[in-house]
Amino acid sequence: MECLKALFRKLEPIIDYLHLAPEVISYYAQFLIKSQIFQISRREDNKYLLLIAFVIHQYYRLNDVLVEILIQASQTSINTSAREHKESFYEARRSMHQIISNVSKSMINHISTLQKIEEVIHGHELT
Repeated sequence: MECLKALFRKLEPIIDYLHLAPEVISYYAQFLIKSQIFQISRREDNKYLLLIAFVIHQYYRLNDVLVEILIQASQTSINTSAREHKESFYEARRSMHQIISNVSKSMINHISTLQKIEEVIHGHELT
């Protein structure tokens, strides 16, 4: 990556001057990829243009791959945090339900006890 970046930076003034269209860059780069070395060395008229297009194409392609990896990593992080949030929400909900259930049972027991006390107080068994 660093080697390609250094080549691209050195060629940047030439690249800016040439204003090559993306289709041209892709065409020349693919031509160079498919060619043999002896075929390129015989092309005195445009071998440097082919090499420049190849460097541009590879640099852009590598940048695209890095951006794609960044997007995938970000999406994975978002999905993980959403799943963890969902799990913690359901766990908190379950915990709150358990607390409410315990308080409800306790209240029922207290009410039952108070009713028994009231029955004893109002009962005729006491003298």
